[in-house]
Amino acid sequence: MTIHDVNQRSTTLSKSARIFNRLTFRQLQVFQAVFRLRSYSKAAEFIGLSQPAVSAQIRQLEQAMEQTLFSYSNRTLHTTPAGESLARTIERIFDEFNHLEMELSDMRGSLRGELKISCVSSAQYVMPWLLARFRQLHPDIQVKLQVVNRNKAIESLMEQRFDIAILSMVSPERDLSFMPFLFNQLVPVIPKAHELAKQSHITPDVFLDQPLLVREADSGTRIIVDDYYTQVRVTPRQLIELGSLEAIKAALEENMGVSIMPWVAVRRELQEGSLVSPKVKGLPLKRSWSLAHSQLRPLPPTAQAFSEFVHLHLAQLEQSFGLYALEHS
Repeated sequence: MTIHDVNQRSTTLSKSARIFNRLTFRQLQVFQAVFRLRSYSKAAEFIGLSQPAVSAQIRQLEQAMEQTLFSYSNRTLHTTPAGESLARTIERIFDEFNHLEMELSDMRGSLRGELKISCVSSAQYVMPWLLARFRQLHPDIQVKLQVVNRNKAIESLMEQRFDIAILSMVSPERDLSFMPFLFNQLVPVIPKAHELAKQSHITPDVFLDQPLLVREADSGTRIIVDDYYTQVRVTPRQLIELGSLEAIKAALEENMGVSIMPWVAVRRELQEGSLVSPKVKGLPLKRSWSLAHSQLRPLPPTAQAFSEFVHLHLAQLEQSFGLYALEHS
């Protein structure tokens, strides 16, 4: 290496040091929020700052970088080439910090921290299986699980109150990432005492002529079931709306009607014979549960470990919770 090369490298390192000395981790977080949400006001709401504070952080970042990072055109926020480059760099920086935190946990001998998961009600029958096995590997992780409807689960991610959500339908939210991991099969169910229980094949018009027990309107299960009516072109004669899957099961026990429910929610009742599942055209309905998380921040190590655990246990999940199709093939 020549003297010229050494001097040039020294100059480059000196410039980099000046940039690094003027940057803060908070500025990078603010930039990433503005970059992904394409809005100063939305970014301010997302990270809990005022809009002027967000604008000030971006100005300071631009001064440190000596580059304009955003520009407006036709009232739309655009990212400059320098901003695009910074966004890619920040993504790598946050990924490296995430890996560092996991490595430090490994050095301590075990992964510690809190895992915060929200799940839709249909997934509550799968989560104990997952969490029990996950905690065998990571006993020092504290788990917080909430069971809510689809809208609340998505809201918990967007507001950063939970790390991961288990959803039965993919959301149009562009800032969420999804990993499908298991079929959610919705099956027709009839109480053993019902007049149709002895029939092995039932047409959709006969099935939907019974009082139909359904979830509330913003439930993912309800949205899927409503789509079924359109698919078979039959309007249910009467809907009885109940606020949970357990309430529907209780109503089925009282022979109040029929329902279309997640197989995992009623598999024990079907095995015991208190409920039956006849063949009905267009059923079962197959959707996938997905593990969702926000793209606006890196997954914490506990959530990253859980995501990897789910991915590694896909075959076991399918073996334990994907049997309805085999039993009715």
